[in-house]
Amino acid sequence: MPAPCLLLVLSLASLQGVVGQSSPPPCCPAKMVGGLAYSLWGTDPAARTLSCVSNCVYTRDDDTGGKYCFAAGDQKATCMQGSSMSWSEAFTSSGVVPAKLASAPPSGLQTTWPGSGLVLRPDMATVDTGDMAQRPLLQWPTEQGALYTVMMLDEGIERLGGLQYVHWMVENVPGNMVSLGDEVMEFVPPFYFNVGETGTLVDDGKPGHPILTLVYKQAGKISMNQTQSGCNEGLATRIGDKTALAEQYSLSGPVAGNFLYTVYSPATDPILCRYTRCTGRPFPAPLPGVNDGPEC
Repeated sequence: MPAPCLLLVLSLASLQGVVGQSSPPPCCPAKMVGGLAYSLWGTDPAARTLSCVSNCVYTRDDDTGGKYCFAAGDQKATCMQGSSMSWSEAFTSSGVVPAKLASAPPSGLQTTWPGSGLVLRPDMATVDTGDMAQRPLLQWPTEQGALYTVMMLDEGIERLGGLQYVHWMVENVPGNMVSLGDEVMEFVPPFYFNVGETGTLVDDGKPGHPILTLVYKQAGKISMNQTQSGCNEGLATRIGDKTALAEQYSLSGPVAGNFLYTVYSPATDPILCRYTRCTGRPFPAPLPGVNDGPEC
């Protein structure tokens, strides 16, 4: 069977008053098509009259008001099923609340990595770094005209004494169109490593640190004074305090969020090599075969 792929933009006017021709298949809560993430908007029988395979209508987080249905085609399409656990339950049962947050955000944060097709779910135990190589697509309930700040933080580095390493930070996000915001800290994929007594990386499959992705509502446009991008020593010193940042820039929330645990995998090694090259010293320590090559 050909995969649904052809996108048809549907205006609200075109979805009114048309009767479908037959009983359509059930809708996916979320769908990945051609590397882009779509969320279920609702159903309308008019979609069947426009060559779509069902009456399922979707929105996209990097679009403003567009509605899409799907006709048969040859691009890869993946149906993403929901989880029986809510994000609020996951925050509490994992201990992230109250250890890292006083309470769970009022809304979950839909997170999709377009390169791998991974959709983060509350019941996931660990996520491989290799599945998170690109900036994710994010969706959350927004208020009209509001600006938001997105933070992706490593909450498990004990030597930081409660501070967080910042994997990604974007300010002045209009609605949930993150690509239109101002990137304060360039995206670094979440990763984890554990150096054993023999001075080599331990690959035991155990979960690493909790990585929280949180969305805060801004009172107005802001300009944070600590930024980092590119290959330089600052890559290793992106340390912040989410509570202090919220107070300093009058951020409300978090209004949405989720978390994950990553795990050591071969996809971690190139990141350690990059940190070594950019900081000018072996990171986190000399690791033969990992960060001692000429590319590092």
